[in-house]
Amino acid sequence: MPLISSMEELAKEEGIQIGEQRGIQIGEQRGIQIGRQEGIQIGRQEGIQEVAVNMLSQGMSMEVVASLTNLSPDQVQQLQAQLEAQ
Repeated sequence: MPLISSMEELAKEEGIQIGEQRGIQIGEQRGIQIGRQEGIQIGRQEGIQEVAVNMLSQGMSMEVVASLTNLSPDQVQQLQAQLEAQ
């Protein structure tokens, strides 16, 4: 009986270890996926802001820039202020 109990205990510990490793792998994969999605979103936002700055530097009104880029008027105003500070 003690031999079977020891084998059951080893199998249980091995199962727990495998489960933990799999959980870590899944967590890492999800973290990588979330990081990529956030990176893509940040890149898009930066691209939109760059286009807005170019539009403002070409003399387009803040209202038109906000309308075409879907940035808020406050965001466009901040970009205009940064452009003027340069």
